[in-house]
Amino acid sequence: MKSRLLSAAAGILLGLGLSRLARPQPDPAPPPPSSPAPTVVSAPITSPTPPIPSRPTTDPKHRPPSTSNSTLPTITAAEDGTLTLSDPTSGTQFTLSTDAARQLSSQLLATTSSIAARHPHGPSWSPGQAAGPPDTTTHADSTTAWAPASQDGGREWLKLSFPKSVEIREINIHESFHPGAVSKVVALLPNGREQTLWEGSAPADPALIEHSIPVPKGTRSDTIRIELDTSRVPGWNEIDAVELVGSDGSRQWASSATASSWYGDSRSSDSIVPAIDGFIPLTEPIDFMDLPKTP
Repeated sequence: MKSRLLSAAAGILLGLGLSRLARPQPDPAPPPPSSPAPTVVSAPITSPTPPIPSRPTTDPKHRPPSTSNSTLPTITAAEDGTLTLSDPTSGTQFTLSTDAARQLSSQLLATTSSIAARHPHGPSWSPGQAAGPPDTTTHADSTTAWAPASQDGGREWLKLSFPKSVEIREINIHESFHPGAVSKVVALLPNGREQTLWEGSAPADPALIEHSIPVPKGTRSDTIRIELDTSRVPGWNEIDAVELVGSDGSRQWASSATASSWYGDSRSSDSIVPAIDGFIPLTEPIDFMDLPKTP
């Protein structure tokens, strides 16, 4: 029963955390001014309208809303930082100490950060910044591109998943800052094996570039791993997007990505957890955009 309550608590709090990780969306455009309503000509009613019969209270469609009988576990936070988890189904409840609540909060923050980091518009410099179409427009250090945890650190990798498996004709890597560190491109095949598509070195270029890699016929995949040697090119080596071009002419951007590391990974939760007082952090906005980047 305790595991049921913990799972429910994690689910509720995880939902709160994920709802805070998404970047704020722009306000919707105001609706266009409504056109004048057309003139309607109606004839006078010559006989009274019969009253609508009221629905009997026994009608199941007209039952008043229930005020109790909820079977969902509940969480109650106390001022001292403890949490009380209650299960109305079994009538059991127990209390998490402040330390246990802190630990659960820290784990949930790490989980929400990990999930958000895989997808477009996640935390700054996370692998998910390399998913989706390119959105970095200048050769510069940008939060809208993936960056490894450290510059000039050596071997790193970025693995990207695409919506559908195709026979690959070309891979286009959008390198947005200090290009030239890509050393190898590998396709992960359906049978679990790997196929090297390209290996070598590319010249460093002080500009935003699209590194196009032609692929011989016969390789079908929906997952690509890009390997880098960041010691080749000084500075932050950042990738904004990766496009998979199929032999059927289809073009698709990665839907999610993971990496060997990313800048801000440890600080995204560590910088927040020390400020936790009791068990309140997941009700506060988590803004990864405000984390300054340092060498």
